[in-house]
Amino acid sequence: MQVLEPALALFDAPALRESFQAAYAALDGVLPLNLVTFYDDLGDAYPWAVQLPVAAVSLDFCGVVRLCCVCTLQGPRPALTRSTPQIGAATPCRTLELLQQHGFPAGKRLGAGVIDGRNVWADTGAAAALVQAIKAAGVERLAVQPSCSLQHVPVDVALETKLELTVKSRLAFAVQKLAELASVARDATAAKAEAAPAAPTRAEVPRIDPRMFDRSQPFEQRRDAQHRANPQVKGWGWGPEGLGVQGLRLPLRGEQRGEERAHCRGQGRHPLNPRR
Repeated sequence: MQVLEPALALFDAPALRESFQAAYAALDGVLPLNLVTFYDDLGDAYPWAVQLPVAAVSLDFCGVVRLCCVCTLQGPRPALTRSTPQIGAATPCRTLELLQQHGFPAGKRLGAGVIDGRNVWADTGAAAALVQAIKAAGVERLAVQPSCSLQHVPVDVALETKLELTVKSRLAFAVQKLAELASVARDATAAKAEAAPAAPTRAEVPRIDPRMFDRSQPFEQRRDAQHRANPQVKGWGWGPEGLGVQGLRLPLRGEQRGEERAHCRGQGRHPLNPRR
């Protein structure tokens, strides 16, 4: 039976130690359990979490990508990971480091989340390298799996018929990630040798001008220049400034559309949504 415990990756997980130990002691012997954690390493909770009376422990070896602060309608939201006030991880995932430092219980199966389930990029050999490092740490029973549920990625790259080949070849959605797992499971050494080629460099990708990656002026100067070139355009969102942009677009949509919006204003309705 698989039991999902993402709370073990939270910064305050060590405070839950007694609760976890009591709960799993009560379940011990009822049926085999697979304790599944994801989205980050276990930090200080690792030494006792892997000793819980379960048949298997599944760990995330990929971790969380680092992102800037996520803002909600109420303002910045504090992170749930232990290492930073930002959403995401301030440092790389430490699961492999924790495994090498504290070991893993003999006879217990380790579910190694070595294929990143939270991004759309193809594996370039990192999964096989992780498997080799895990084996070198002395793990006896090993199963490879995604770092988390594949619900975070699209289904199949083959369905993306309009993507350029230079982009498409670098992607791996759910179907492709399962194939990557099968390859790593069959033979980690062969999977590493047969990993997908490295991402194309700028010089190798066609139709990309190197000048696109460089700016001749800093942002502040470019912003002032844009405002001078388009003094009527003050914003691109909803609200008064955004309405100015919409007004500039009306002539391109036809005189009849403009008359309809003018009628809405005369009726006291929202010019962008007449139903309001």
